[in-house]
Amino acid sequence: MTIPLPNYIVVKILDYIVINVKDIYMKSFLLKIALVCKSWNENIIPKLNNKNFYFSIEYKKNLYFLKILVKRNIGGYNFRVYSNSELYLEIKSDQQTYKVLPEHHLANPYLSIDTDQEDHVEKLEFLSKHFGFIDRLDITHPGTTTSRYNQPFQLFEKLKNRSLMPNLKVLDFNCIKIKVTDLVDLIDKVQPESVTLRSTPYGHEVPIIKLDALYSYMITNKTMKHFSVFNYFCEGSKKLAMDIINQNEVLEEISFTNMNKEPLQPDIKFNNPNLKKFYIDGEISDYLVKWICPSRLESIKFKTLGQEEYQSIILYHRNVKSLSFSEIPDIKLLINIIRADLKYTSLSISGAIKIDQLFIEALLSNQYLTSLVIYGELDNESLGMFFRCQHPTITYLQFIYSSPDSFPGISDDLSKNQTLKSIVFNEPSKVKSKSLPPPPPSYTILYEHIIKVLQNSSIQKFQFPFLHMPTGLTSKEFQQIRELVDKRPDIYSINIATNGSNTLLEPIKLKLREKQVEFTF
Repeated sequence: MTIPLPNYIVVKILDYIVINVKDIYMKSFLLKIALVCKSWNENIIPKLNNKNFYFSIEYKKNLYFLKILVKRNIGGYNFRVYSNSELYLEIKSDQQTYKVLPEHHLANPYLSIDTDQEDHVEKLEFLSKHFGFIDRLDITHPGTTTSRYNQPFQLFEKLKNRSLMPNLKVLDFNCIKIKVTDLVDLIDKVQPESVTLRSTPYGHEVPIIKLDALYSYMITNKTMKHFSVFNYFCEGSKKLAMDIINQNEVLEEISFTNMNKEPLQPDIKFNNPNLKKFYIDGEISDYLVKWICPSRLESIKFKTLGQEEYQSIILYHRNVKSLSFSEIPDIKLLINIIRADLKYTSLSISGAIKIDQLFIEALLSNQYLTSLVIYGELDNESLGMFFRCQHPTITYLQFIYSSPDSFPGISDDLSKNQTLKSIVFNEPSKVKSKSLPPPPPSYTILYEHIIKVLQNSSIQKFQFPFLHMPTGLTSKEFQQIRELVDKRPDIYSINIATNGSNTLLEPIKLKLREKQVEFTF
């Protein structure tokens, strides 16, 4: 007797597959599973988590697929509509077919408008009517700064009086020429939850445009959770930026660029328990060590791991998920950070380090770390020690490797490691693209050891860009990798850079594409 799986288990299985399916294959994947049965269409597919699927409507051919998604009640994907003339005319010519579309629980529905088009307001009004659920607007001016449409007064007036897209939550501005005071007025009237300014206000003004009015407004704004300024035409006040951090209790994400040259006040302290993401031009470490309350910052990057930085992390930044250090003068502090009862999952280190027994013991005491990135060289002794420790939670390892000919010395330990899923060998930057290939006798040996490692069922991503084979693969080598691809459906990325042009590779490449495997060889 066969007992069918409960729907919730089928949904969990398909959700796992959806997360790992590349975006370019999502359309065909969704259409294929929709053909399984009526029950799946009605009870399974609408519940899938498609948040990794980015679907944009830029041309009318995309509209056809959108209608299929809507008809089959497939939702949850990231959605963006462009004010493309072809798209606009297609919908306008057949309004009965393209009636108001339902929301379908879409993730991040965006409408992108190009203000370099004379009829951009008309298009926006029309598209917002047919996609009325969209609450995110991306306003872009990609043309010249002298265009008469560069300062879209009519559009802004309609947004301000809420006659157009009254439910806006997100505003993105790209290269828009607008006065700072007008920008503040627009934001105040719309009351969005998120504003991103890219090269906005736009223009090479003399004297340089000051953002003081905008920053002063943001100190008391009560609706915005995300505020980002990426603009090198305008200058921001460092003092006002500090006031935003200390006085605005709503913001969760802040980014500042092109700050003025005033020094950071030596006695400044930050008392902000709400920020999750924080970026500022310059040395961000100077700001992070000034925190005097438990923070919610998820990612922290210090230039140096010193005693002050160590204490700041231990006392105030315990919610961090990603830690990064550019310089580590004292390896003992790094070991202490690894041993500390902190729940960060990603650790990045710059500079060569020696993995010894103390370092391994510290890593083994940490049961939260899943990703270890070392922007420095690791030798075979260090790597062998790490592979043999079989760390139970670290699944991603990236480092610099300068002696590919010595790879056979660690291949056995790596092939026996049962915990790593992704391993990335990087070339040293100083010799990148200039390094000489290993001597010809090592080609075959190196290839055999790579195949040995790829037979390890735990490894799903393998990057080793050192295998230079000018003549391409032999028939035997071709057969080896073909069998490997057939036996390892879980592999999703292979980079071994053979530099070969052998036509025998084409069937392998086709098979890898079908299996959605990233590859370079």
